[in-house]
Amino acid sequence: MVHALLHDRQGRVWVGTRSGLNRFDRQLNRFSQFESDPAGRRLSSEGITSLLQDRKGRIWIGTINGINALNADLSRLEVFAGNTLSNELVNCIAEDQQGRIWAGTRDGLNLFDERRHRFVPYTGTEHSIEGAIFGIQPDDQGAIWISTSKGLLKLYDNFRKLQVFNNHTGMGNMQFSLPAFCKASDGLMLFGGINGLIYFYPQSVQLKPFDLRVAFTGLDIFNSHVAPGSSYKVLDHSINETSSLRLSHEYKQFTVYFSTFNYISPSSIQYRYRLLGFDTDWQICDNIPKAVYTNLKPGHYTLEVQATGPLGEKSPVRSLAIRVLPPWWRSNIFYLLMMVVLAAIGIIVYKVVKERIKAKAALRKERNDRERAEHLNQMKMDFLPISRMNLRRR
Repeated sequence: MVHALLHDRQGRVWVGTRSGLNRFDRQLNRFSQFESDPAGRRLSSEGITSLLQDRKGRIWIGTINGINALNADLSRLEVFAGNTLSNELVNCIAEDQQGRIWAGTRDGLNLFDERRHRFVPYTGTEHSIEGAIFGIQPDDQGAIWISTSKGLLKLYDNFRKLQVFNNHTGMGNMQFSLPAFCKASDGLMLFGGINGLIYFYPQSVQLKPFDLRVAFTGLDIFNSHVAPGSSYKVLDHSINETSSLRLSHEYKQFTVYFSTFNYISPSSIQYRYRLLGFDTDWQICDNIPKAVYTNLKPGHYTLEVQATGPLGEKSPVRSLAIRVLPPWWRSNIFYLLMMVVLAAIGIIVYKVVKERIKAKAALRKERNDRERAEHLNQMKMDFLPISRMNLRRR
């Protein structure tokens, strides 16, 4: 089965099949199979999937297990094994306007680094280019168009920006096929799939950026919706009109919902959020735009939410202050009350100790006075007999 054809600038016709690479010999009017280069280097696999000749004359040969580069004079073959790519099965090869070589595989896009002489997986911004690559086609405006399992991608602005076209952006549910893609002489781009064909002029395809504004749409506590004036006593108005929340320590699990109310392409909007004071980095929403937190410590936090559109446009960051109150035994009032109680106890203890010290001092003084009086009385008693004896002698 033939999977790839190439008519190179030297007039040679190459045919890639599942059983090898063949070259048509015009003189002998027959095909001959390419076995190896003069040094004996062989292809990484005989299962050929794609062929391309670049502006340097190199013939790039994609296989089911890696990619190969053959010099124009067939003197040297370079082999890039499948384990050096994002996936071993190469679906397509393309050269862009700057002469760079791109390889699309069953899982991911790869760019050839001429300086390091190897292929480097190219994931785009925030890993936005993933999945099977069915076709790579440069246009006349400096961009490349990539048909993938997740839609049609446009890589432009020196490959720093990316646009995604799929059923969410009005392209329809298009499942692309191998290797159904090409560019006509007038610049018309064509991509085929199992559901039909799409074609367009790249300069006429433009997506307008969305004017995104994030709004808070709901609050749940323990998976129960919280309405203004409810028994939770958290909201006085709708959450979108609320600048801050005060949550009791008992509300250990809460969820904040948000949206941009974009009804043109809601699934193309990506949301991220973070809770300052808790999260160290932005968290990405998977499906439903919401932020869920459990068992937060008492303190002050700020919830920040931002939306990103399909063209990379970002909304202003929307903020919501959140204060988690401590339990009553850890509140400032309780600490103040405890300080007052301890101070009162200290004063009472001080007074009791002071009174006991005064009482002890009074008892000691009384005892000393009594002992002094007794001593004086004793001295009097001892003095009187001696005085009487002296009087009698006289």
